[in-house]
Amino acid sequence: MNFDAVTKFYDYLPKLEDLKNILYPQQQREFVLLFAEELLEVETANKWIQQFSLKYQVQSGEKLKSIEEFPHHIANITNLLSTQSHKNLTLVVLGGGTVGDFGGFVASIYKRGIDLIHIPSTWLAAIDSAHGGKNALNVGSVKNQVGTFYPAKAVILVKELFASLSQDPVRSSLGELIKIGIVNSPSLIEFMKDTEAKPEDYLWELLPQAIMAKMNIALQDPYEKTGLRQQLNLGHSLGHVLETLCGWPHGWAVAQGLYFSLHWSLEKKIINKESHSDIYNFLQRFFAEKQSPQGESLPKLTEVDFLKVLAGDKKKMGNNTINFVFIQQLGKVVIEAVTEQEMMSEARRQGWL
Repeated sequence: MNFDAVTKFYDYLPKLEDLKNILYPQQQREFVLLFAEELLEVETANKWIQQFSLKYQVQSGEKLKSIEEFPHHIANITNLLSTQSHKNLTLVVLGGGTVGDFGGFVASIYKRGIDLIHIPSTWLAAIDSAHGGKNALNVGSVKNQVGTFYPAKAVILVKELFASLSQDPVRSSLGELIKIGIVNSPSLIEFMKDTEAKPEDYLWELLPQAIMAKMNIALQDPYEKTGLRQQLNLGHSLGHVLETLCGWPHGWAVAQGLYFSLHWSLEKKIINKESHSDIYNFLQRFFAEKQSPQGESLPKLTEVDFLKVLAGDKKKMGNNTINFVFIQQLGKVVIEAVTEQEMMSEARRQGWL
């Protein structure tokens, strides 16, 4: 499989025929659209959606990724496509992260795989989840337990789609942006430090750099065999706990996970005090520590619930250990196996429990 998808940037949604001609010159293709229903409220997106004769709408959110809901959806999609030959079929997925995850999984298993095009409609998906070929469904309350590696043929990034987003989705997306900057793009962090502009005014400019920083790692370990790609899990061990137990948005939860990793790295003397202070002060500009997006204080987490979420962590190895990503400095992280009890102990030390 080719994990290095074609990535194209547009100011406006391209016409359907133009998209076909660019991606499939001199080929007959049938496009089916899977899209987030909230985009019907966006005038330009609504008009674009109406070009498709084959389309299936879904409601964004973690419920969409529930494996219990999946048989219903795949039956409907199979019925929709019953008269189509899968050999010239392309699934176009228009939506945010959960829609992209769901759509990627559908494309990977329908008739043993059909072409996939991602058009992310949120900054978070545009920065992170639309790239790299990972998709998954949730089992019960445990995230991303059943999935495939299935790269898109193309990722289409459209500036006008992001213009309608509220401030909160913009801010939440910064969690993943800062993560990739810490892992593999110090110059991205330096730009954010130096600029006085608001994030919504420079995210589009930083998008190519953020994508390249992620893909430079993902392409070296596309199937997560060597451990290199696990660097991209920085902030996600605690992040998934907060998503599951507190219902916090993914990017915001990852940002709190960055704080957690940063402090633990200092405790273990993996990072020096100067670098710790530098990254800590930078995070403070965008995210209040141990607060929800609404500014509410951290709800009390129980050790039982905390451990239950950790037990389902896909980063978990044998003997109740987790591959945890620590920060050494901007542009350098290290992965160490830690036990669940060690992580619980550190969570208590930092006041999360």
